[in-house]
Amino acid sequence: MIIRKAMTQDSRSIQQIARTTWHHTYEDLIPRTIQDQFLNEAYSDKFMGYRIPRTIVAEIDEAVIGFADFTEATDDQKASVGALYILPEYQGRGAWSALIKDVLSKLEHAVTIYVDVEKKTNLHWPFITEWDLCWKRNTRNYFMVIQFTR
Repeated sequence: MIIRKAMTQDSRSIQQIARTTWHHTYEDLIPRTIQDQFLNEAYSDKFMGYRIPRTIVAEIDEAVIGFADFTEATDDQKASVGALYILPEYQGRGAWSALIKDVLSKLEHAVTIYVDVEKKTNLHWPFITEWDLCWKRNTRNYFMVIQFTR
């Protein structure tokens, strides 16, 4: 498995991974119409231009099988992870861990990292041992923000 910076030519793969993963993960949690509305906007060709520079991908046999996007640490040492998705058939094979570890290494100057997660997500991230879960708050109908502080 290779973790690398995303390139413009990865856009279609990232869009497909987002759509496939959302439909697989949130099928019984978020209505399909809401999923598609979000995906059509957040992963539109226009927004992919903004996403690509802050995205890394996981690749197996030259195929993109997952991605993560994040914001760099700001002057106040805050950063965020906006997305981290792995194709269902590759889940449980270490890609998620490899991506989040790479993101955390790139955010070494961040003191606080915000992660958007679906409210009913099982938060079991044992490898992030240097971070403590500080608080969570609901931000939308289906999501909450998790704040990790070093």
